Amino acid sequence: MPARNAPLSPRKRPVQRRSERTVETILTAAARVFAQRGYAGGTTNHIAARAGVSVGSLYEYFPNKDALLVALMERHLEESETLLSTTLSSVFPSDGTLPPLRLLVQALVDSAVRLHADSPRLHRVLFEEAPRPPRIKKRLEALEASLCEGVASLLSIHPEVRAPSPSVAAAMVVRTVESLTHRAVLDDLLTPELPREMTRMLCAYLTAEGPTD
Repeated sequence: MPARNAPLSPRKRPVQRRSERTVETILTAAARVFAQRGYAGGTTNHIAARAGVSVGSLYEYFPNKDALLVALMERHLEESETLLSTTLSSVFPSDGTLPPLRLLVQALVDSAVRLHADSPRLHRVLFEEAPRPPRIKKRLEALEASLCEGVASLLSIHPEVRAPSPSVAAAMVVRTVESLTHRAVLDDLLTPELPREMTRMLCAYLTAEGPTD
């Protein structure tokens, strides 16, 4: 576990292009080391050696391995925000024509699987083992809230949807996809069948006629 007051932010931000390349090289090396060795086994010495820099050079930018992990989390969240925003934009109607519900749900599921499947072992380290500072927690919550809002907007106008509350249905969809995909990564069960079965299950939920009272 990290020390109670261990700094979790970079020591300094790169300004020059050369410094930016050095930081990117260190982060790429850190991602590979943590994916191979896990949280406990990955050290700054391993990362510096993999990056081809001295430990002193690494410490110029990152005070410890936990700061490196937080930087990797932030990079993952940036990628998530970009991909999910692109996904919603691609299925949101520009001409008033909605795609079939199955394709809409499939696009959301595929995006979530893509974000988790890129490096399952690194994902496990980042979101199960590493410390998570409040700013990361807030950013995760904001990402989920934004995604739920976008999905609710789509569900509210889709003619196939029978769920009475688009906002509740959107939360069910987003959280189910995230939970099942995350669990599959942790249990090494992320198979090609999983996205198809999630899509089938969620479409059945969204189109089912519920109780009237």
